[in-house]
Amino acid sequence: TGFNSAAPTPFLSVVYDTYRELCFHFSSMAMEFQLMGFIKQEENNTFSLVELVVPPHSAGIAHAEIDQDKLPAWFDELEQVGKNIQDLRFQAHSHGSGTAFFSPTDVETIRSAYVCDWMIHMVGNQALDFYVRLDVFRPIPLSVVIPLVIGKQHVPEEESVLWSGKLQKGHTQTRQQNRRKLYERVF
Repeated sequence: TGFNSAAPTPFLSVVYDTYRELCFHFSSMAMEFQLMGFIKQEENNTFSLVELVVPPHSAGIAHAEIDQDKLPAWFDELEQVGKNIQDLRFQAHSHGSGTAFFSPTDVETIRSAYVCDWMIHMVGNQALDFYVRLDVFRPIPLSVVIPLVIGKQHVPEEESVLWSGKLQKGHTQTRQQNRRKLYERVF
């Protein structure tokens, strides 16, 4: 990656409403859990997480495993409502109230559980510490830590007015303080 690289550094873009949902799930659960999501691959190595779904899984304080017996029926349900499961390229799991990191178990699961050519993985915790990586399985195995970029949010009019007022008040106070300092230096 970098200035002379063959392609721009990849990153995961998450629309604000999906990010809010992601934060809700992670902040509200002290135990581990699994999420998956639909990824739209765009130009310039941009990957957009467009929707989260909860796969059938079992979880506890120190584990979260997808239920392989229920997975085919779950895929069928997704396809019946018009989802393209080929776009199901995001997998996230929580470490609950523990530290967020890709554990050796996580890495082994990443290496062995997927039959596609690439996947985006995220691990996080209740404190909303998130780590994201792009795992390419073919043509050569490669894992790259990638940034998480939160998309533009819609700010309701009443919040916009309130926040703009705060900002204007702050700027006004700064200008007044600078005038006082200038006045004190002159006189």
